[in-house]
Amino acid sequence: MIDLTTWSTPNGRKIRVMGAGATTALLIAAAMSPVHAADFEVHGDLNHRFEVFNNQDEFFNGFNSGGDGVIRDDDEARDGNFADVKYRLWTEISPDDDRAKGIVALELGGIRFGDEDDGGAFSGDAENVETRWAYGDFALPWAPDHRLNAGLQPHAVNQHVWGETAAGVTVKGPLSDTVDYSLAWMRGDDATGTGNNGRNDGFDSADGFSLNLDADLSSALQVGVFGLFQRNDQNTGSGVVDATEYEVKSISDSEYELWTVGTDGRFNMPMGGGGGFARWDLILQSGDIDDVAFESFDSAGTGGTNTGQQNFDLNAFFGRLDLGYETGAKTYTYTFWYSSGDDAANDDDFDAFMATDVDTNDSMIFFENMTDDNFFAETPYLLDKGFMLNKFQVDHRLTPNVELTGLASYHRLAADVQLGNGDREDELGVELGGRISYEPTNQYEIASEVAYLLADDAMDAFEADPIKDGASDEDLWHFAARIRYKF
Repeated sequence: MIDLTTWSTPNGRKIRVMGAGATTALLIAAAMSPVHAADFEVHGDLNHRFEVFNNQDEFFNGFNSGGDGVIRDDDEARDGNFADVKYRLWTEISPDDDRAKGIVALELGGIRFGDEDDGGAFSGDAENVETRWAYGDFALPWAPDHRLNAGLQPHAVNQHVWGETAAGVTVKGPLSDTVDYSLAWMRGDDATGTGNNGRNDGFDSADGFSLNLDADLSSALQVGVFGLFQRNDQNTGSGVVDATEYEVKSISDSEYELWTVGTDGRFNMPMGGGGGFARWDLILQSGDIDDVAFESFDSAGTGGTNTGQQNFDLNAFFGRLDLGYETGAKTYTYTFWYSSGDDAANDDDFDAFMATDVDTNDSMIFFENMTDDNFFAETPYLLDKGFMLNKFQVDHRLTPNVELTGLASYHRLAADVQLGNGDREDELGVELGGRISYEPTNQYEIASEVAYLLADDAMDAFEADPIKDGASDEDLWHFAARIRYKF
């Protein structure tokens, strides 16, 4: 955020301009009440990304929980290299007393260089502006330290459950000196008046109701608990749960009631010249998803078993633990997580943990990376097979402006996937990777990353038919870079 100056209009109205919005700010100021001042802030995240090289470009073309990406024989594989830009710009307008605030955020891109649909080709003309946020942030009149947000807004229940933009209403504030709360209603899909086959009681849409309680118990211990209830009554008789789109946001054309409860937090402890820490997430899920068909991911990767329309019970869990030690300029972190998976595609139970809408970046091969529109899966699991991660990472602040990261991860599925020869396997392989980040200022970054997967046999499930033979045939690697400016 850059505070340039405070402007005054001829009749005494004033506006403080942040960043490069002087012209827009003055136009807004001209329409303001002459008895109120306003703050106008402009923020931005200008990200320029480069996929320098990958050896399996069609693999890094997945969707939701993975499975759409494919691995080909090395001689037939399409190598990946591209560049794009993604700009996020947002403004905040509020009176001096901050009792009301309007926030609007726009996103441009990703605009891939040379892509006509994205607007990156000759002349650059395309429709590529998206609304990221549009919401009001209001102080409650009877309790000004409690806020109400209404509109399209960032919504966070837990990083592995729901952490994305959603439309709804949130009320949040302090319950005491140490405990904060957040109570939210979010609607992900609207079915009001659409004539679906639900009860038509005014609540047929995909609604989520969440409560977060976060306690800052001491300088060493922060603990959070959360609960999420989701319901939908769009019973069309044609709903499908697809293993390659295994997220709540992808099953809106169905009827369900889902409960998710959990805890997360952090504990810090001094240890011999440095400091240790532990972070955790523990999540339990239950509920039912009715009158849907389930399409599994079989060895051919084309949909697989279709159970027909029936009712399913969901019983699943997710657990994560980060253990770390910070000493001087180095941080050592071990991460383990287990996301439950389903190994029986033909029964009436979903045993695999199901996120609502998340972005996961703990692997440069399987999840999102610097080129975060070019990934295999966005969820902390693959398909309906869950995931188990073991990762050791070292971050070293080489200079005040340069940070180096090295990591090694062992990946496997929580449930077996079928291979080309009919066998079943769960071991995905070992990933080795590293990053370097140079920050000339705290707003400006130049960075690059590289990762290599020593593929194990379960990767055969994602290979093209000519090499789908029950064993992994190709390793994968990825090399990317970015230039980023945030204000």
